Amino acid sequence: MQLKKKIITLLFVCIFFVYLFIAYANKSKTEEVTLLDFEDAIKNKYSVISNGNDYQIQGIRENVSLELNQNNNDKYIKFNLSPGENRSELRIFNIPNNQSKHVAFRVFIPTDNKTQDNWNIFAQWWQGKSVSPAISFELIPTDNNFSFRILSRNGNSENYKTTFHYSKEIEKGKWIDFVIEMRIDDKNTKNGLLKVWKNGSTIVSYTGKLGYSDQNDYTNFRVGLYRSSSNNSIISLYFDKIKLWDTIDNTSS
Repeated sequence: MQLKKKIITLLFVCIFFVYLFIAYANKSKTEEVTLLDFEDAIKNKYSVISNGNDYQIQGIRENVSLELNQNNNDKYIKFNLSPGENRSELRIFNIPNNQSKHVAFRVFIPTDNKTQDNWNIFAQWWQGKSVSPAISFELIPTDNNFSFRILSRNGNSENYKTTFHYSKEIEKGKWIDFVIEMRIDDKNTKNGLLKVWKNGSTIVSYTGKLGYSDQNDYTNFRVGLYRSSSNNSIISLYFDKIKLWDTIDNTSS
């Protein structure tokens, strides 16, 4: 009888530790790898430093500033371009190919921005300097409204295909939340993945070829402004709450 009690007690102890292990493993899977919210950020000549990380500014460094939201005292990053200027971006983090990752960010388009004359990238997954981005979010010219599109590319630098996933109007004067689940497939084996949520609603759900087979084995995620040199308008965008993590439980950023 005593031996039976010991066996039962030992069994319960084992079950308890298995439960703790599973709970810890699930928690680890959902932990964010990187969070950039700019609350403690400072800007120097070449980069923005936040949470001990150094984020390099690409393009015109003077056009990047850290601002304070007067409504809630949140800090955010601002990019602006004048006529004749075509790039001011922040390089955020490298994402390995052939692995599923999740990215989130917030963007605000001021109401005084004018319609663009040509394409203007505000978020991109850069895979190599000799090619266009593997994934990009772009403001596009329309007659009256501010619109954007989401596109991706696959193949190699000499022969690639562009896929247009989404193209609609985008709101000005309010913060917009994007969550992206993505996986670059540099083997071109139709194992790529691109899912996008805008303010909690699914706007893109794609599986198939995604990315270049002859470029870097990672993409560098960037936000800011990178546009065609034919754009002659003044433009500014704000960004905040940039995140990278391995798994996702919901579509809120």
